[in-house]
Amino acid sequence: MTQQSQHSPLRQNLPIILAVLVLVSMASADVLDWRRRNTEDYYKYMNAKNAWDEYYTRAANGKGLFLRFENFEGPLRGQTTSEYFRAVYLLYPGPVFASHDGVCINNAEQLLGANFQPDHQWMVDRGIGGILIVDGSMGFANPAAILPVSTTQPTTNPQ
Repeated sequence: MTQQSQHSPLRQNLPIILAVLVLVSMASADVLDWRRRNTEDYYKYMNAKNAWDEYYTRAANGKGLFLRFENFEGPLRGQTTSEYFRAVYLLYPGPVFASHDGVCINNAEQLLGANFQPDHQWMVDRGIGGILIVDGSMGFANPAAILPVSTTQPTTNPQ
């Protein structure tokens, strides 16, 4: 055998081998780019969740929390359950309310259907330290207000 005939299969397959190497390197670059993008998205998500955790904790003021949801329509309604269940997880074993006692909440329809504005005595009786009003009018969940609940009956101005 001549030396040329020994290398001819390699020379014949060289374009295929190079094409495979180029594809592998391109795929590796895509994977690294995908991982970088998703890592950035993950940190953005976690920073947003950490901000929400602070709202829940601050509003509860070491006690229970009442979540009041306003202006959640269409597909945005589903976001209410994410916020509700995150607060329940974070503040456990403290109570988190979004409805009257005994209402089972498994989805946004149940949550929003039972959500109401509680009166002061109702909140005091249940050990609620504050209300977090979450507004959806901007197209996303927005912490609109934190209303602390005092343990004494609020005074009203005489008219």
